[in-house]
Amino acid sequence: MQAWFSWLAAGWLLAASPPVAAAAQEAAGCATVNSQAGYHQPIGHHKFQLHWISWGEWKTLGDLTVTDRNGLLVVHGAYRDPKTGDFIEIDGLVTRVEARAFDFEGKIITRASCINGGDPGARKGALTFAVTGKRRDWRLQQMQDPGDEATDYADIFSVRGKDGPAHKS
Repeated sequence: MQAWFSWLAAGWLLAASPPVAAAAQEAAGCATVNSQAGYHQPIGHHKFQLHWISWGEWKTLGDLTVTDRNGLLVVHGAYRDPKTGDFIEIDGLVTRVEARAFDFEGKIITRASCINGGDPGARKGALTFAVTGKRRDWRLQQMQDPGDEATDYADIFSVRGKDGPAHKS
């Protein structure tokens, strides 16, 4: 009985104390959700691109999935151009969700034959995807290629039917 009461009191404390709740969420690895609408937007199947590879051609975009695994938003996606060997791979966890953005902890590895001598480059750690301006899809905000002075546009598109992404880069 005492263990049950302690568990109930701890649950009330977490519910009543946002900083304690946030710390418990961080310890569990769950995303911090600052927008319920924003939370549901990335979940599911999406198309994504590195513009050096696909240039917004819907049929050549990669596939990306965001899965909710008991509060952990897991991101996984890959695309490889069979002609050039150019690719983009993404793996990690969503750590924070806003109405028009989400933070991601993980890695994005890209290779474009016309950038960095064709060598792959890796972005690791905290990264942000955001919907900005009139765009309707998420763009990686850390745009500097990790091995070159070039700007990379990595986009995650919401699937909006047979006509392709909401915004073509």
